[in-house]
This record gives sequence, C-alpha cells and structure tokens, in this order.
Amino acid sequence: MAHVGAVLTPVGWDLAAEVMAEVSKRVLKTCGDHA
Repeated sequence: MAHVGAVLTPVGWDLAAEVMAEVSKRVLKTCGDHA
C-alpha cells in the first residue's frame, strides 16, 4: 500500500498543481473582467 502511495502521490501532486493553475488563471481572468 505504501509503495502504491509513493507512486501515485507525485502524479497526484502534478495533477493538483495543474488544476490549481488553471483555476487560478480563470479566477484572475474573471476578476479582471469585473474590475
């Protein structure tokens, strides 16, 4: 189980970082449009 977690965690972090970056860009764009 620990081995599986060690393999999946880096991928999960990469995916989470990519999603957060996309969300941040959308939020900034929305705020910019309203500003």
